[in-house]
Amino acid sequence: MRKLAKRLWEVAGLEDEELLTALCSGPSSGLGPPSGHGPWHGQGALSSLPVMLTGLRSMWSDAASEQEAIAACVKLRRRFALLLTLQAILLGVRWHAGDMHGSLLMLSVLCIGLLAVTARIGEVDGIYCGYFALIGLVSGLLDLNLAFEKLLWIEWAHWRKDGVHTHDVARLMWPGFFTICAASQLASAFTAYLLYKEAETFDDEEEPFFATAEQARIYNSALQHTERPSRSARSEGPVKAFAGTAHKLLP
Repeated sequence: MRKLAKRLWEVAGLEDEELLTALCSGPSSGLGPPSGHGPWHGQGALSSLPVMLTGLRSMWSDAASEQEAIAACVKLRRRFALLLTLQAILLGVRWHAGDMHGSLLMLSVLCIGLLAVTARIGEVDGIYCGYFALIGLVSGLLDLNLAFEKLLWIEWAHWRKDGVHTHDVARLMWPGFFTICAASQLASAFTAYLLYKEAETFDDEEEPFFATAEQARIYNSALQHTERPSRSARSEGPVKAFAGTAHKLLP
């Protein structure tokens, strides 16, 4: 409760620290004003209450948006794990079919994806996600190029000689399989890129703006001094122009 009151006090920009004590140790509910005396007696503290309520609403909206971002990040992690599982299955089929070079390339990409999932406990590592997005994009484009090459060169040459037969549909198996591998790798690379951007955003939010609490206190004091006019300036009247005789000082 004291942390919430201190946050509201900072948002309101109050100069009287006794208001913080009144917020935390009110009469019955802990937030009510003392009757007849204390920092609540007067219009200064009461006029700052709307500002404090506005700050509280902004804090609630920020918390809600943060929860939505966390839920979206969890969905991306699950999708990324499913895509990695699909790539592992395709890797086994590719190795069993005899494509050793392509399967070894997929294995190297899959290992980076596993590092991105298991490097940190309970979350995805942003740096490995960036690496996986780049390498997965390259590997997916290579498989897509291989699928087009199989389709446009080998099959087209066969169809030109003998024509299209029913058993020639089986020849489309390899181009279709390479297309599936490319699609899975490109989708996982895009998902890893989204996770990388989310991790970068969270790291920027968690990084403290000030190294120590003393620096934060000095910054808040300087900000209040520049943004709010002093009470003495408000109490003084308008500045009058000089009405005397001007004299020039000789060097």
